[in-house]
Amino acid sequence: MLLTRRRIISADEARLLARTTGPIFLLTIPPSVGYEQNPLSLYYCYNLEGSSKRLSKCIAQVTNTPWGERVTFVFDPESDVVAKSLQVSPFMDMLGNWKIRANEPGDELSVSIESQHPHHGNYFSATLKAKRIDQTRVSDPAVFFWLMPHKVAIWIYWHALKLFKIARHHFYSLEPYVG
Repeated sequence: MLLTRRRIISADEARLLARTTGPIFLLTIPPSVGYEQNPLSLYYCYNLEGSSKRLSKCIAQVTNTPWGERVTFVFDPESDVVAKSLQVSPFMDMLGNWKIRANEPGDELSVSIESQHPHHGNYFSATLKAKRIDQTRVSDPAVFFWLMPHKVAIWIYWHALKLFKIARHHFYSLEPYVG
C-alpha cells in the first residue's frame, strides 16, 4: 500500500505497480470548474499475450473524502481482500478488510467494494454499475460530466448528514494511516 496526495499515477507507474506489460485504462471523475471530488479511481492493467490483451490486475486509488488522504493498492479484479489501511469515513473505524472486485470494462462495467468488519460482518457495500453510451447520443461529454465532482460531494455529505443527525450514528476521529 502506498499513501499519496497525488491525483493520478502515470501509465508507466501503473505498469510497475501492477507488474503488467500492456495498456492501462483509467476510470475516474475528472476535476470540474476548479473542484475535485473523487472517492475512487481505478486503473485497469492489462498484460499483452501475443496479439491480444488480458486484464491482469487493477489498481485502486481510494480517497477519504473529509480529509483528502489517498491510498493506492493493487488487487486481483476477479475478487480480492485487502487490509483496510485508510479511514475513509468518520462513520467507520479502521478495523477489517475491503473485499473488492471489478469486471473488465466493455459494454458494461461493474465495481463492488464491501467492508468486512470483525465484529459487524459485511456492514457496508458500494457498487458502481455502468453501461457504455453511444457517443453520438451525447453531444459533448464535457457537458454531461460538467458538475460530476460537485454532485458526488453533495451526495456524500447528504448521506453523512443523514447518518449523523437523523440516525445519530457514532462519529470516529481520524485514525492515522496504517502502512
